[in-house]
Amino acid sequence: MPETAVKSIQTAVSFIPPPYGLVFGAVFKFYDFAISFGRPDPIAKAFALIAKQIQQIEKQLGHVNDRLNDLNNRIANIENRASLKLLQEINSEAKRLAFAISLRPDDGFARRLIAFEAQALADRFLEEPEVWQWTDVAVVKVFDEQGKHLRTEKTALHPDFKLVLAFPAYLDAIFLWIAAIDLVAAGDPPTVRQLFGPALMRHADANLTRYGWVDNKGQPPETLAEQVRARIDSEVSVLHKYSDKEGKCSYGIVAVNRMDHTSRMVGEVDMTKPNAKQGSPNFGTLCTWPSTLAVAYEKEAEDDYGVALMGEISEALKQVHYGGSLRRPYIGRFAMSPAPVAAYLLGITEEGEVDWHFQMVSDGPANWQGPRRTRKGWRDYVRMIPAGGGCFYGLAPNGNLDWFGHAATDWQTGGTNWSGPKPVGKGWGSFAHIVPAGHGVLYAVTTDGAIIWYKHEGVRTGIDKWSGPVELRKGFEIYLRLLSCGAGTIYGIGGNGDLVWHRHDGWQDGSNVWASRRKVGTEWQNFRDVFGSMEGAIYALNSEGQLLRYVHDGWKAGDDKWTNPNLVAFSGYRQIVADMDAAFVGPK
Repeated sequence: MPETAVKSIQTAVSFIPPPYGLVFGAVFKFYDFAISFGRPDPIAKAFALIAKQIQQIEKQLGHVNDRLNDLNNRIANIENRASLKLLQEINSEAKRLAFAISLRPDDGFARRLIAFEAQALADRFLEEPEVWQWTDVAVVKVFDEQGKHLRTEKTALHPDFKLVLAFPAYLDAIFLWIAAIDLVAAGDPPTVRQLFGPALMRHADANLTRYGWVDNKGQPPETLAEQVRARIDSEVSVLHKYSDKEGKCSYGIVAVNRMDHTSRMVGEVDMTKPNAKQGSPNFGTLCTWPSTLAVAYEKEAEDDYGVALMGEISEALKQVHYGGSLRRPYIGRFAMSPAPVAAYLLGITEEGEVDWHFQMVSDGPANWQGPRRTRKGWRDYVRMIPAGGGCFYGLAPNGNLDWFGHAATDWQTGGTNWSGPKPVGKGWGSFAHIVPAGHGVLYAVTTDGAIIWYKHEGVRTGIDKWSGPVELRKGFEIYLRLLSCGAGTIYGIGGNGDLVWHRHDGWQDGSNVWASRRKVGTEWQNFRDVFGSMEGAIYALNSEGQLLRYVHDGWKAGDDKWTNPNLVAFSGYRQIVADMDAAFVGPK
């Protein structure tokens, strides 16, 4: 007798709406916690937020316990109860530490003990991966040809990584730790770095994607951000198999989430074949698509499920590491506040000496560290070009390209430990423009306006290994200057002063996929120099030698939204170079 099987997935924590209830709630809890350090009594406000969050998690854990009573697959029940017990234990410890912080003991040793215990609690999320592991059950219902239910088969799946429950608990552990550090160090950066520096940076790195990691090339995930990204994919669905009479193909973008065993439509894209017209070879042809078509949608889905928030956590931990506290009002990169978190600038003197400058979160010229004389020997280069993460190229008068790498720890502190010069290319002097875009990506523009993509695969070590050249498109000869803020964004300054935004969606692999260009500003033609940094930060040197920082709030999508410019507190250099991406770290 023919049988029909219907399969579904039963999850132990499916009553929590993923991902939005979890992640968006965590975003605003994080933001509230961070800005509490700009208030007169940050510990009191932070404790109130932590206590409320712990109570909510305790309630959720009770719901999970009830849910497990309904999960009658014995193996899944046993495995999930182990994860639940571990989280309940962690939450109890968080309650104890929160109470201890609220008492604010006078004894310095007692305060340090609380901070070290809070650090140990946060470390458990990195050292005990089972806290993130949950076991789901595949349920197969079998029916006969008349639709009569014959039997139900249940199979426990392999335990797998999930954000649900563990992520807000981890966020609380980070909250507790930062509050306890503030109790110990009272915002003194040397004390923080001496007692907690390596641990802070370990957790900061754990919330980022490692440079060069690609989730579809068989590289196992290690960091929390990578664990999420490895389980979220985007797929392209052809809505119509053949192009229409105008040569247009329509595609649907589906986000697949293997943590929740869900898929949902996240976008639709129309693409018209070049020079398409009825009767041409492009009319009625099979619709195909570039490999990068769904990349932006996949990133958006990953950010929705916590990757963007993890970046904020990383930046907050770095701020505590370098600035000693979150006591200065912290402004996250959310819609309500898109200013960049930090800036690394190198000022190069006429003699080729290099001064390091670093800026924490600021709406004005304050909070700069430096100058610190970090090296010399760059006098004979025509121009220095950032590669990202403390790595730079020197363009020699003969067109050769030399690589320099600022050691990871020294790049972040202004130390003097450098690698290089190492020769990595020839013939670069013939280009009209060289536009650095971070992560080793360079755009070279020829004198006739063709833009060419290169990627330095050896950017971290200075090995002469490149991908490219790939000629992308023409028409860039109309611009007086070109610059980038990373992630494929390219800004062109026209002769009339218009600032035109472009976004190359294929920036990571050189595929020729672009967003529509947009005008985002005017009167940019009179600056002596203009260069980009991270997250929409653009620096402009005026005729008086003053350096201004503009923030293009709409840098990702090309929206004409800006933060008012600020005057940067130093000038007088032959050239100033901004680093391109803080998440990428150069040579060890």
